[in-house]
Amino acid sequence: ALVYFSTGIWYTFQLLYTLHFLTLFVMNIIKCILLFFILLSCSNLSNRDKIDSKIYFKSVEGNKLDIDIELKFIPLETIDNNLIGNISQIAIYKDKIFVLDRFYSKRLYAFKTDGTYIGQIGNQGNGPGEYVMPSHFCFQNEDQIVVQDLHKNVLLFYDVNTFNYVKKKYIPFNFNICSVIDNNNIVWYNSNGFEDEAPKSYILVTDSILNKKGEYYKADFKSGYILSLGDNLYTYNNQVYVYHSLKPYVYNVQSSAANLAYEIDFETHRFPPLSYLKEKASKGANYTLELTESDYISAYAFYENKTAIWINYVANKIPYVGWYNKETKTAWELSFKDFTEKIGMQGLLGTVIGSTDEYFISSINSEALSRRYIDNNELRILSEKSRKEDNPILCLFKISPNCHRQNGDHTIMECTFKVANE
Repeated sequence: ALVYFSTGIWYTFQLLYTLHFLTLFVMNIIKCILLFFILLSCSNLSNRDKIDSKIYFKSVEGNKLDIDIELKFIPLETIDNNLIGNISQIAIYKDKIFVLDRFYSKRLYAFKTDGTYIGQIGNQGNGPGEYVMPSHFCFQNEDQIVVQDLHKNVLLFYDVNTFNYVKKKYIPFNFNICSVIDNNNIVWYNSNGFEDEAPKSYILVTDSILNKKGEYYKADFKSGYILSLGDNLYTYNNQVYVYHSLKPYVYNVQSSAANLAYEIDFETHRFPPLSYLKEKASKGANYTLELTESDYISAYAFYENKTAIWINYVANKIPYVGWYNKETKTAWELSFKDFTEKIGMQGLLGTVIGSTDEYFISSINSEALSRRYIDNNELRILSEKSRKEDNPILCLFKISPNCHRQNGDHTIMECTFKVANE
C-alpha cells in the first residue's frame, strides 16, 4: 500500500509539473502573440503618421495677402495644324512639353521647353494608331507615352521620342482614367466604382494583362452625373495619387495598397455629406444642378510638387484656390478672382492645369491679351508679338514664403508673402 501511495504521489507530482510547464508555455505563446499585434499596430500607426497629412486651408482676404511669386512665361508656337482650343492636361517630361486638347482639336501635341513646336502624337480617326476621344495620357518605362481613348475604350502606346505608334490594348471594363505604376501595373479610377454585381471600389489595380491585383477606396456613392475640375489622378515623384472630386481624401496608390496621403479641409466651405448626395441623386436624379448652387464644394482639382500643394475648387459657382507650403505647414485659401487681382493677372490667368518639381502651370489665352492692360513687363512684350488666334502662353509660377521667428511666451513661425518686383 505504501508503494502504491508513493507511486501515486510521484505521478501526481509529475502531472502537476507537466501542467505547470504547459501553462507557462501557453502563457508565453499568448504574450508573444499579443506583443506581435501590439508591435504591428504601432508600426502601422507609425507608418500612417508618416504618410497622412491633414491640411486645413484658412481663409484670407486678397487685400491682406502678401505674396512673393515668381512668374515664367512660355509661348507655345502656333502653326496651321496645331491650334489648341483649351489645354486639358499638360506634362513636362524628358525636356518636352506634352499638351492634350481633349475638347477642341482632340489631339496630343509636343513642344520643346521653350515652346517650339515638335510634332503631334497620334491622330484623329479609326485607323491603327488613331484615336477618337483622347482623354488622358501617361508614361511607361520612360520610353512610351500611353494615350487613353474613352470612345474606343483602348490604350494606345507610342514611342516617347519618335512618336511612332507601338501597339494598342483594349480595356473590357469602364473607367474614367488610368496610369501606369511599378512593374507596369496599372491604376484605374472610376467615379461610379468598379463593379461585379454592385459598386465595390473607386480604385482598381491590375497587372499589364489586366489581371486584378487589388481594389481600394470603397465606392459608397454612385450617379450617372459627375462634376470634375481635373483628372482625379496625378503623378508626383513617380507615385500615383487618386481622389474623388466630392470627397476630401487623396490616396497614394501602389500595387498592393492604397494609403491615405492627404485629408483636406477648408474654412469657408465643406464637402457635401454622403447623405445629402444620396438624397439628391436618388432615383437617378441629376444632383449636380442643385449642388453647384449650394455652398458645398461641387468639385476640386489637386496638384502637388516638391514644395507645395495647389487646389482649385468651386462652391456656389465661384472658383477658389488653396495653397499649402510643405516646409512651413502653412495653408490659405481665397477666391480665384482675388488671387489673380493680387498678382496683377485678373482676366488673363487661367486655373492651374499641371505642375513641375518647383512650379505650378497655368495658361493665358492669347485673345485675352488684346483686351487687357498688362502690368508684367515680360508678358507685355509677348503680348505685342501675339495674335488673337495664337496658341496659349504657359505661365509657370512659384510662391515663396518669407518667414521669421518671434520670441515670447511661445516661439512661433510667422510667414508673410510679398509680390516680387519686376
